[in-house]
Amino acid sequence: MSDLWRQLDQYHIAGISFALIARSLGIILATLIVRKFAAQRIMNFFARLAERTAVEWDDLVIEASKPQVSQLILVFGIWSSLRILPLPTEPFHLHNGIDLLAKLLIIGIFTVLALKYIRILEGELKKSAADPDYWMDLHLIPLMSIGLKALLGITVFVIAAQTLGYSVSALVASLGIGGVAVALAAKDTLANFFGSVMVMIDKPFRIGETIKAGDFTGAVEEIGFRSTRIRTLDKTLMVVPNEKIASMNIENLTRIADPHVNMRRVNFVLGLEYKGAARIEAAVDELRAILAAHPMVADENRQVFFSAFGESSLNILVNYFIKTGDFAQFMAIKQEINLAMMRKLADMGLPPAFPSRTVYLEQGTPAKQ
Repeated sequence: MSDLWRQLDQYHIAGISFALIARSLGIILATLIVRKFAAQRIMNFFARLAERTAVEWDDLVIEASKPQVSQLILVFGIWSSLRILPLPTEPFHLHNGIDLLAKLLIIGIFTVLALKYIRILEGELKKSAADPDYWMDLHLIPLMSIGLKALLGITVFVIAAQTLGYSVSALVASLGIGGVAVALAAKDTLANFFGSVMVMIDKPFRIGETIKAGDFTGAVEEIGFRSTRIRTLDKTLMVVPNEKIASMNIENLTRIADPHVNMRRVNFVLGLEYKGAARIEAAVDELRAILAAHPMVADENRQVFFSAFGESSLNILVNYFIKTGDFAQFMAIKQEINLAMMRKLADMGLPPAFPSRTVYLEQGTPAKQ
């Protein structure tokens, strides 16, 4: 065998011995065998392991990685087979060119693989975000995907530039200065952007829910990256910057109907005339009986008390919860209870008081002339 190898070493093609050509071809053949059988069997083994798990993302990762693993083996094999050959250095150094091309191909393969992983992550997050209780809002996922792709693009650009021999330190410094200038120029836009991110993470409201914030109440129609569109009760469209939304105290009226709450509060002060002071205790008892008898009034925090002596009325504090989250049903029940209270007080001869003032004039004894 050694004699055959020495004989092959004596014959040359374009200055390259048959022995080196045979070695190079052997490396390529071994690469194709490893790529076809060994690598495929290893990936299939990992795929079978992934099938045993309850999650789906690992199956997607293995399946997405198969083409890139095969491409990496092929690139490394051809690269190794060419490096052992004495290739020309004039007018162009072929070994350097091959090394550069191989590195760029490897960067490209890993870039494609990273993009696949980002798409898998995006798909899995969308499935999870379909659950209203998940921490991430569905509208935030495309933004996160764009951010990851932008970060990947910048990283690939820097690595490729360094591979090609360019200095990226000055470019990075200039990008830093430019980023500061852009941030200062787009301060309000960035504030709204980060406000939208906080809204999507905290999720104080969702599209279709009715909220009360500041001096307006309305239904959320759209949550954008700059502003939130709200349809007010008088059907006008209000566009509120997300920077302001993120700093507001927001009352979500729709989520009153959540399974663990599902109640709305009624709280008011009922004023009766002073001339009915003798029957104020009986009035309190009758109002308590009306609330206790109604099936939609919650037992907890049901309070009726003679609370204060007002300027023109005897004040009775009424506080209770109606067991519904639906606004129309809440108002109907509240009206029903108010009418029942008003009729009972009228039957007792205790009309509600209105702001008034009684002036007593004291007449003295006329002076003697």
